[in-house]
Amino acid sequence: MDIAVLIKIVPDSESRLEVRGGKLDESDFKYMVNPYDEFAVEQAVQFKEVAGGKVTLVALFSETSSIDTDLRKMLAIGADEVIVLRQSDYRGDRPAGNATVLAEALKPLQPDLVLCGVQGIDYYQC
Repeated sequence: MDIAVLIKIVPDSESRLEVRGGKLDESDFKYMVNPYDEFAVEQAVQFKEVAGGKVTLVALFSETSSIDTDLRKMLAIGADEVIVLRQSDYRGDRPAGNATVLAEALKPLQPDLVLCGVQGIDYYQC
């Protein structure tokens, strides 16, 4: 069974928030895999161990965030590959637009099952 897991990249909850020029300055943010999505990865790996197949992670995030260590951790858990979708205009608070991008990325994979976490810890959206 081939499984795709949608991964949301969110600001690390330990990141310091600063406002500069009347807007949030994200230049010093650290990013991480949404914890709820980590649960989905773990579940997908358990399914794979029983039914075979592969686990593909699909991660959508901005060009400025760096999460290589987190993605390697997901591979170490048992995921087989990662598809990284970087967008210069990505914003975690635009679920409809992000869903369209993710749906297009899933088409060629034709997974038997798609998993994701219950919500993101940033905007509390999927």
